[in-house]
Amino acid sequence: MDDVVLLQLNDYELSLALNKDLAENCLAFALMLKFFQLENRYPKKFNVLDPMLIQQLSVQLQIEHCSL
Repeated sequence: MDDVVLLQLNDYELSLALNKDLAENCLAFALMLKFFQLENRYPKKFNVLDPMLIQQLSVQLQIEHCSL
């Protein structure tokens, strides 16, 4: 399976993320969700998040990743 596909939110996950009030919350929610799905744990520090994951989710959510 393509790595990019693994990093994408499905329609339900996307609707959950976009339901958050602020762009920072949308991206943070999506990052925590995908990280947990991929690693079976939550990240303890921001620097363990893969920049490709941040970029992919930012594009899908149509927000700038610098808003974290």
